[in-house]
Amino acid sequence: MCDYSYILGLPAEVRLLIYNQIPQKELVHNLRLVCKQFRAEIDEMCSFHVDLDDRKHCWERVLQLRIRSCKILHFLRPPPGGPGTTILKHPYLLRTLKITEHISPSNLYYLLSDCCRSLGELRLHIGFNLLGYEFPPLSTFSFERLQRLEIIVSTVGSSSSDAFPFSPFINSAQSKVVQGIFTEFLLNIFKLLSVFKIQIRCFGFGQVSNFVASVLVFLGSHSGTIEGFDFELILGHGLPSAEFQPISETELERIDFQRIRNLRELKALRVVSSSPIGVNLWIDLVTQQVNLNFLEVDLFPANCSIFRDVINRNCGSLVSVEITDLSVWDEEGNCSPFDCTIFGGCLNLKKLILDRNVTRRRMFDTAELINLFNLPSSLDEMALNYFNILSDELILFTNSESGQNIRTLYLTQCGNSGLYGVDGTVLERIIELPKIHFIEISPLNFSDPEEQDKLNIILDTFGYSENHSYFQLTKTTHEFPISLNVFSIDSESDDEEFMD
Repeated sequence: MCDYSYILGLPAEVRLLIYNQIPQKELVHNLRLVCKQFRAEIDEMCSFHVDLDDRKHCWERVLQLRIRSCKILHFLRPPPGGPGTTILKHPYLLRTLKITEHISPSNLYYLLSDCCRSLGELRLHIGFNLLGYEFPPLSTFSFERLQRLEIIVSTVGSSSSDAFPFSPFINSAQSKVVQGIFTEFLLNIFKLLSVFKIQIRCFGFGQVSNFVASVLVFLGSHSGTIEGFDFELILGHGLPSAEFQPISETELERIDFQRIRNLRELKALRVVSSSPIGVNLWIDLVTQQVNLNFLEVDLFPANCSIFRDVINRNCGSLVSVEITDLSVWDEEGNCSPFDCTIFGGCLNLKKLILDRNVTRRRMFDTAELINLFNLPSSLDEMALNYFNILSDELILFTNSESGQNIRTLYLTQCGNSGLYGVDGTVLERIIELPKIHFIEISPLNFSDPEEQDKLNIILDTFGYSENHSYFQLTKTTHEFPISLNVFSIDSESDDEEFMD
């Protein structure tokens, strides 16, 4: 039998250091059960990050711990002390709380009541799991330290494991209840918030208008502390455009547009919407920013000119840019190619993703993305999707300083011949880039016989079948740059630097 007396004789500070080196699972399930002193000290001295699931036999024991971060996977049973009792033994220690849809309304309410004063980060699902329960006013919650809030609000069913398993047959009355809970919650937590993330899943233009208005009312009521805003709207498919409903005049009157216009110094901004409702307001929010580090935009087809000013205004601070649904063609069929020279001054840019809107047919001889060689040398990862890029443009990029420093490269339908594929000469240049770590290119262009031969030599070198249209390589070592001439391979050593 092990003798633990020497550990018990150590100073309490030393024992705490020992406890902190032991995995949480071992502390709870093994060491905590050794003796009463170990159990008391672990409960009082250690802080835990736990997943709570009341379907597991030890869930009641978890509530007794000093929980600092908690993700609730399933919590439908009443707490050990019965409904309305304190759920956590040490609610004042909780800093991060993430709640899925599998929680009863009463457990949710009393859990938030217990820990609202100490929470710094909250992730919450609001949906039909909360219907049929009469909440006391949410203004009774006092979120004194909450700085980061993530809300998923849903009025539709979804097959996603991260979504609500609700029936898609939803009436307007139920939708209004969900919206009411959502709106009241927003209006009572904005005081100290610095990061706000909201995802809305709904079915029907009327629901969209109401939810978008609630978010805009929230932004118009902010206290100037918000540094990061993330908005994602997922609209049900197949809705007839005739049912489009703009934001009502009553809702517009509640929105403080002047304060939204003053929200100019966000550090992180993400706006993804599959609805035209409020699109001009979102574009205004994007274009007025002056200090962005992270930008991701996916709205209805947006003209390239919108983003030129945004990039120039934030060039000194941008670290990551992702723009989806870029439109380079006007209604008259004229092309205004996206000029990557605008990123030349973004000396801190590490990640760039550009995604062209694909609703308009492309022309093989028209360049839609130009001056890639002017991209900054700081760029580490780049993904280009659905642009018509001339082969000469891609070759110039591989010769540029930015190309020589790139580590991760994705090209999807970005050639200028065949089915918009990349030819053998371009692929060879990309493989030989000195710092490249990961390559994903689809498709390859086999329309030219000479380029087809080059491609098949490369494909055979890396174990692909002849005329394979998809190409992916991952470098497995970092010590040496790639040195590969696919037309004079003497050994298998180069082949071993990559793996599929």
